[in-house]
Amino acid sequence: MVDPRLMIYFLFIVVNDGFNLSYNEPNLSACPSWNPRAITLVNSFSPHFTPMNVHVNRKNTVFATDYSKHRILMWLENSTDPQIFSSEEMFLPNSIFVSSNDLIYISNEEDGHVIEYSLETGTTQSIITFTSTCDGLFIDIEENLYCSLSFGNLVKKRALKSVGIEPINVAGNGTSGDASNLLFFPQGIFVDTNFDVYVADCGNNRIQLFRSNQPTGITLVGRRPSIYQISLYCPAGIVLDADKRPYIVDRHNHRIVGPGPSGLRCLIGCDERSTLSFELSQPRSLSFNGYGDIFIADTYNNGIQKFILSKTPCDLIPFLFTTSVTVTLSETSQRFSRMCDTDNQYYYETFQVTVNVSGNYVVRRFGMDSLYASFYTNTFNPLKPLENRSEEIFELLPAHREIPVFLEMNRIYILVVTTRDPANTGTFAFEVSGPINAIIGHIENPLIIQLQFSSQFTSNSSTFSRDCRQPNYYYEAFEIEVTTAGSYILWSVGTMETFGYIYEKQFDPLKPFEHLLLQHSGDCNDGQFKLITNLQTNRKYILVATTYDLNVKGNFSVIVAGPQNISFNLYKVQHPSCVLGQGCRSTIKSIGITLDDILQDQVREGTVLTDQPLSVQLSAALTMIMLVGGLINGACSLFTFINKDLRQTGCGIYLFASSITSLLTVGIFTLKFWFLIVSQTKILINVSVLRAGCVFIECFLKVLIHLDSWFNAYVAVERAILVFKGVHFDKKTSQRWAYWLVFLSPFCILSTFIHEPLHRKLFEYQPEIKKEYLNETVDNVTRIVEYTNETKQSDVWCVTSYSPSVQTYNTIIQFIHLLGPFTLNLFSSLFIIFGVARQRSNAQTRQTYFEHVREQFHEHKRLLISSVTLMILALPRLILALLPGCLNVSDHLWLYLFGYFVSFTPSILIFIVFVVPSKSYLNTFKKTLKTCSRKHLIL
Repeated sequence: MVDPRLMIYFLFIVVNDGFNLSYNEPNLSACPSWNPRAITLVNSFSPHFTPMNVHVNRKNTVFATDYSKHRILMWLENSTDPQIFSSEEMFLPNSIFVSSNDLIYISNEEDGHVIEYSLETGTTQSIITFTSTCDGLFIDIEENLYCSLSFGNLVKKRALKSVGIEPINVAGNGTSGDASNLLFFPQGIFVDTNFDVYVADCGNNRIQLFRSNQPTGITLVGRRPSIYQISLYCPAGIVLDADKRPYIVDRHNHRIVGPGPSGLRCLIGCDERSTLSFELSQPRSLSFNGYGDIFIADTYNNGIQKFILSKTPCDLIPFLFTTSVTVTLSETSQRFSRMCDTDNQYYYETFQVTVNVSGNYVVRRFGMDSLYASFYTNTFNPLKPLENRSEEIFELLPAHREIPVFLEMNRIYILVVTTRDPANTGTFAFEVSGPINAIIGHIENPLIIQLQFSSQFTSNSSTFSRDCRQPNYYYEAFEIEVTTAGSYILWSVGTMETFGYIYEKQFDPLKPFEHLLLQHSGDCNDGQFKLITNLQTNRKYILVATTYDLNVKGNFSVIVAGPQNISFNLYKVQHPSCVLGQGCRSTIKSIGITLDDILQDQVREGTVLTDQPLSVQLSAALTMIMLVGGLINGACSLFTFINKDLRQTGCGIYLFASSITSLLTVGIFTLKFWFLIVSQTKILINVSVLRAGCVFIECFLKVLIHLDSWFNAYVAVERAILVFKGVHFDKKTSQRWAYWLVFLSPFCILSTFIHEPLHRKLFEYQPEIKKEYLNETVDNVTRIVEYTNETKQSDVWCVTSYSPSVQTYNTIIQFIHLLGPFTLNLFSSLFIIFGVARQRSNAQTRQTYFEHVREQFHEHKRLLISSVTLMILALPRLILALLPGCLNVSDHLWLYLFGYFVSFTPSILIFIVFVVPSKSYLNTFKKTLKTCSRKHLIL
């Protein structure tokens, strides 16, 4: 059997042999089709290849301009590797045409030169210079050179042999316009054997035909009235086949348009722009080889795409199976803006179409004369009518029109049918015929209004930053619950442009992007939001209606349509009162009051200490007093327990360690105070230092305070064990246990506060203060048309943010570290009192047990008093740690400040509590002090 492609090539040679053609006009079917998968002419430098024009000569040699590399590429027939030609005269080569004697004509974009390059000699010469770039070159059978001047808005012609002769106009007059004798940014051109000129009139979205020597053109394709009815968007190239049928590069629609059984249709690139081998991106020109294969300069995909002519044209395919559907467009049908033209809303119906065999199909429709329909791939969004659209198939078509389409298996198509004029209704039918039955399902979604709710935005409405850029968008929030799952539509009708959001579970105005399901800005819906979504039962949804512009007030209504009625109530946003910052630049503070919270708002920026408020000055004085007292206390205690004799038992070791932690505590406390003062007075400090101080100082301070408490509790327990064992008390065992507890306790306590550095952070916020508003009211809409801002220096907060579970854990830990040491101190003291009383009652029977208890209580009451005193002094620390972070500290500033400083006094009372009441400890201190004094005198 003879290959049909060879027959086409043979017919082409016979038909055109009488003309000296350098290009191909294949003899094609009235409804040709091509393999949708392209062969890309590529090699290793493809990513840097910018093809602007392609030409295939009678020898099936492919020529292409490489705009970015200033060169020409040539592929011989059946070759995949190109030959490369370049010269100094080639600069930004744009168009190309190859004559029958293998002379290559190239237009340079930069200077308007048209140069001639000889393949035989490799020489280059400039033959003519135009006033602007030639975006289209062509040489007719009489060797006349044609140039379309895109910026000149005309097409000129000059004979190649007439050197020095000025070119003449053959289309357009140099003025841009859409009249029949004018052009606007013309691109590719084609001249047939009758010297008729076809122009791709890019700026007017049409193809103009200028008969030989006629100044007025005929609109072949594009604007009406025209011979062919199909929309174009900046056509960039045109060629003809042997029967004068046009093939058009529809540049901005990223497709090739050509003949079908009933006019023009999309041939290649009928899906959206892509980088796949079967899609196009900003194609610029096309050319046939002798077999009818199409070569396309696919500019943005950086390649020359070759599409093989199919052996079976669509008009020869036997359509054995037909599927029919009848539908009515009524006022219950949904409406959309077909081209995002907000003034026109059209009723529409949608159908899902799938096929089990890829191939050519024919769509016929009957009934209404003014139908418009489009195929979409996978999904159709009426608010984005240009998204996923693959091919327009009906556009102002008369009844019983047939449209061929290529459908692929395993792919979902959505057929959307609407009307030519807005608000038209009626009944229509259509059928799809092809090699197998198409599966067509009507996507029923009638517009059944279930609810209409009216509201308004006023100066009392809540505001939020919907885009995390600008504050003060008024909003209303509604809680939605459905009883029947399905597709619902929620839209607004108002006096101002609106913006809508749907959230699931909750809505936090401080975090507008959390839990967000869907949003719509009013595009393609006259500035009113329209949300189309599937809602499920047993779920809480929140609809947030706000305005497109900030500070806009006005009336609006929310309308809900769906399968069943819904629960629709106002949603009360739980605004936490402990919010720092504004809008999206905010954070929520957890429980606990620290020195940062007490003094942060008291410290004045850029002010010396003497000019600070009394609270700050007094705090500074108390801090320094505590520092001096703490250093004296720690030093005296250290002098006492540095004695090795006292560290023969656990008590001495615990008190020696406590002396060290006491010194560290007052040191870190002082550091924290001055760190806060320096950071709030805006003295320049590296942000990393501020962040490290915020995260670690408070945590380290808590560990030291609690370590002090536990060391004191260990002392009480040690004394109780000594009383219990009496003469059997083992000092070695006590010493060994003490060293282990002193070593392990810091790690144990630190592990309980490991959450602190993880949940503390430095928060910076630069507030915006509105200074002046200019209001304007138009059509009952009030908006701010101008305002000025004054920016203040950024605030810095050190904040703690706990989750509920971590907050509970933190509370438990605080109680453990307060009540644990107190309980051990109290019960150890009571054990000593009652234990010694029982031992003495057994040895001294002249006194009763209760008399011994009273006697021991009187002797050891200092143990109980010190335990209770330390507990009372530490209690403010627990209270401050459990107070709400949202508390207004300024209401009781002095109370919180006093409580905070009191909570640190146990750390500076070790010498007074443990050394002064003990004669042995006090004597050891005095001896150590005297020894040090003697050594100092000797030195």
